[in-house]
Amino acid sequence: MGAAYRAELTPSNLNTFRTEGFYHDGWLAADARLELPGLLFRGNRLEMVFNSWRPTGAGGAQLEIKVCGRIVSRLNVGEQQKQVAYLRGKCSPRIVEFHTLNPVRVSGDTRILGVQFKRMTVTSRFGVPLLDWKALTIAVLALICLGYLLSLVFPVQGAGLHIAVVPVVSYFFLRTAVSSNDLWNLSTLWFFCATLLTGMAVSGRMSYAEKQTGQGSLRPYLLSIIVLAGFSIRFYGIDFGLPDHYHPDEVAKVNHVLRMLASGDLNPHYFLHPSLLLYLTLINSKILTFLYPAAELRQTVILAGRLVSVLAGTFSIYLTYLIGSYLYSARTGLIAAAVLAFLPLHVTCSRYIKEDVLLTFFILASLAAILKSVKEDRRGFLFLAGLAAGLSMSVKYSGALCLLIIAAAPWIRSKSFKPDRVYLKVTAFALLMVPLGFILGTPYSVLDFSGFIKGVLYEKQHMLKGHSVAINAWSQFWMYHLRRSILPGMTFITSSFAMIAFGFILYRRRWQGLLLIGIILLFYLPAEFVKAKPAPQPERYILPVLPFLSLSAAHFVDTLWNAGRIKIALIISVMIVFSPCFRSLELASEIRADTRLKMKRFMQMHIPRGSKILVDWEVYSPDLSGEYKHVKYLERKNIFNSLTEKRLRESGYDYLILSSLFYDRYFSQPGQNAAIREIIREVFRKFPVVVEFRPRFGTYGFHNPVLTLFDLKARKIPVKSDE
Repeated sequence: MGAAYRAELTPSNLNTFRTEGFYHDGWLAADARLELPGLLFRGNRLEMVFNSWRPTGAGGAQLEIKVCGRIVSRLNVGEQQKQVAYLRGKCSPRIVEFHTLNPVRVSGDTRILGVQFKRMTVTSRFGVPLLDWKALTIAVLALICLGYLLSLVFPVQGAGLHIAVVPVVSYFFLRTAVSSNDLWNLSTLWFFCATLLTGMAVSGRMSYAEKQTGQGSLRPYLLSIIVLAGFSIRFYGIDFGLPDHYHPDEVAKVNHVLRMLASGDLNPHYFLHPSLLLYLTLINSKILTFLYPAAELRQTVILAGRLVSVLAGTFSIYLTYLIGSYLYSARTGLIAAAVLAFLPLHVTCSRYIKEDVLLTFFILASLAAILKSVKEDRRGFLFLAGLAAGLSMSVKYSGALCLLIIAAAPWIRSKSFKPDRVYLKVTAFALLMVPLGFILGTPYSVLDFSGFIKGVLYEKQHMLKGHSVAINAWSQFWMYHLRRSILPGMTFITSSFAMIAFGFILYRRRWQGLLLIGIILLFYLPAEFVKAKPAPQPERYILPVLPFLSLSAAHFVDTLWNAGRIKIALIISVMIVFSPCFRSLELASEIRADTRLKMKRFMQMHIPRGSKILVDWEVYSPDLSGEYKHVKYLERKNIFNSLTEKRLRESGYDYLILSSLFYDRYFSQPGQNAAIREIIREVFRKFPVVVEFRPRFGTYGFHNPVLTLFDLKARKIPVKSDE
């Protein structure tokens, strides 16, 4: 781990370190800071190579270096270019502060600068950094755990092979990590491997009997309760934010629907996504307008679009039950439906006018039709599956992956590697229904072919190039969505059992399990592969995976039940259902009292109406246009130039509002520019905070950002929020 530690800092690799006051041209601010995680409290040193050049007459830079708040060295860079500071101290991470006693300004540069560095290297007398014993202990225990699990799953004579293989492979991953100083990605990879091997070990050592459970007199009632509960938690808060807009992607879709309603032209003139969601929103809005003619049209359209997602999310619960009962048993279907009903990611996305929940619904509908067809030998349902797959494509282009599921129908029918010949012919014709379904949902893909192709090519480039920053799958070990989407979107407990179930069914190698694993990988791997993972909610790309992870976990529990381990099965069932349920209820409790509403009310009470206010991105912050005359929303392309201390002080504005939905991505997402983080930190350092609103249960999706109100003229208001 010491040899793999990213020990060298240069101006070109600042993004792999946590820094403040370090610039890509090599200059340090007069006060700069470097964080070095995971180091032993003594034995390490920081070797620094500086450029001694400074403006004429400024003299050599005089540096005071502190480690963990204590001065460890005073340097005169003009006398010696290479310097050493000993990294003693027990703070974690190790914090190194650089204070220049004689800062300068370079001609044409507004920054207050200290010294220019070429390279900083962490080392010790052993030639590699010495790491904290706690980190080493955790790493050793993690390696032993993997080695032990490997020996259970793949027993060999003695444990020597596993003891040798695991550290060697781990070292390879450490060396290829973008930043091995941040072990989050590797810890997620370890979590996946450990849970996968646990599931395989359990499967290999458990004796069980296959049992077919009947429908049962209570199961229809239980299913009704589950579906009703899932609908209720999705429908609650469907009017969040209104009449303001809290979700930026909804605005464009609502504008397209309003234009179609006003003009009667059904060509959406928008093909970055297919059109079915727009058409369903349009139809739904006409129904709601008929029922509530006095309602404001824009709000009616928003509610109509959100209701499409609510209904699609609710029906997905029922379809998950059907698929579980077709593949395994009614009990598996009920447990999987109960899990999906309360998953925070699925619940949250079911309130948005976005394609992902509707896409997931049609994927499930297509698979349910395939399973009914092959199980009951009703070939007509295979054509319905093709139609549903085409409709999934008309919701989102990635629905084209459903073609592979339909193409697998002959193998699903035969339950072996040899396809059913009769179903091969039927499947060939069923695949012809896919383009028909797509054209039914997106008719102007034909009627406005040039516009359609232009939109598709643009979206393709966007997926491959990335959104504001490109995130490569290998840089995250293909664990980006497991760590950032599945774990918070399913909760840690439910995700853990879903991963254990993944290994469990993989080890058994039954056709049902292989089908589930194949579909999970079919929708997970492309989401990892594309470089576009747009904050603040990249996790929605993984939504089609959730029902199948729920089915995997449910099958694991059902197998335990059939094996006679009923108490364990009941305990796990309660855990995997109530953990996401509790989290979803927490998030729902704050959906109406959004922090943007709290900030708006505070400002109405305490900020004079004649004040001039700067705001970051409009939808991420409260809409103050109706409250204050002088409100300026910063231009997206120039937002960081506008947030420098000099520009803010010269702007003539009194207050600034920043939203975490805007700035958090530059701290939490990989590969972000360190200079941008420094600009945001400078705002927090240089300007007093009037008030800050933080959600009690955290920001999730597009709800409840952390909102901070700054006084740009250093006038503090003697009023504190009682929120």
